[in-house]
Amino acid sequence: MGGDLPGARHLTLHAHAGPRPTGRLRWGRRRAQSQRSLPWRYIVSAGNQAVLGIEDYIHGFLADPEVKVIGVFLEGLRDAPAFHEAALAAAERGVPVVVLKGGVTAVGARLAMSHTSSLAGADAFYDALFRRVGVIRCATLPEFEETLKLVAVWGAKPGRRLVAFSSSGGDSRMAADFATQAGLELPQPTAEQTAAVLSELPPYGQVSNPLDFTAVMWGAREPLARAFTALMREGADKAVLVVDHPQQAEGVSPAVEAMIQAPEQASETTGVPGAVSSVNPESIPPAMRAR
Repeated sequence: MGGDLPGARHLTLHAHAGPRPTGRLRWGRRRAQSQRSLPWRYIVSAGNQAVLGIEDYIHGFLADPEVKVIGVFLEGLRDAPAFHEAALAAAERGVPVVVLKGGVTAVGARLAMSHTSSLAGADAFYDALFRRVGVIRCATLPEFEETLKLVAVWGAKPGRRLVAFSSSGGDSRMAADFATQAGLELPQPTAEQTAAVLSELPPYGQVSNPLDFTAVMWGAREPLARAFTALMREGADKAVLVVDHPQQAEGVSPAVEAMIQAPEQASETTGVPGAVSSVNPESIPPAMRAR
């Protein structure tokens, strides 16, 4: 999606409905309708589950050791106990199941019944079931796509402690708000970490988590790598760099490339997984998404 994505493909999708979810998410050089570069391995559209149900496909996907995460666009369950068993099997194998549920409202539930004869049921039932078996539930298609991609790349790594970096105070505040709303923790730097980061920032720089390393540091790979390493070395489970790519014809700008390499270097040093995110996903060119 959004160009060829190199490397192994670890992501599988089961779509309860017809062509729209699969078409929206499909991998294809010319037919992709999404620009989020997901590493698909399988995509299945099961329709009304007349023969095989969601649980059957989950068990089938689990037979492939290359599958790292399973996504499900779900209208309703035909066999809740069987889904419960399949989801537990996925959890035992360390393969997260991510669900985008349709038919949440009364109108949507009626449409689910008329579309695939699915009983959407009370949403509270699905919430309780998903929590019981460790299913990750998403509310929107973009959230579904990004969650699948993140888990496919990172794996199911525990921990809620996040460190975030940006060159903008506004981006840092949004990162803090989004992280808090998502239930993540933002541990503040220790005195030792603060001193190490201050030594890399301009004189007017301030150290916090999220870190606003200021626009002066745009493209400064080595100082940023040292600052990121200092914050990721202690008290962090995951890290994210928030950066928007300037518009240009193609490729990744040298400055942005340098900033992407900084958290990569810090991740290699600390073992803490890192990611690059954007306020506006549309600003990320294909070459940058493919990284």
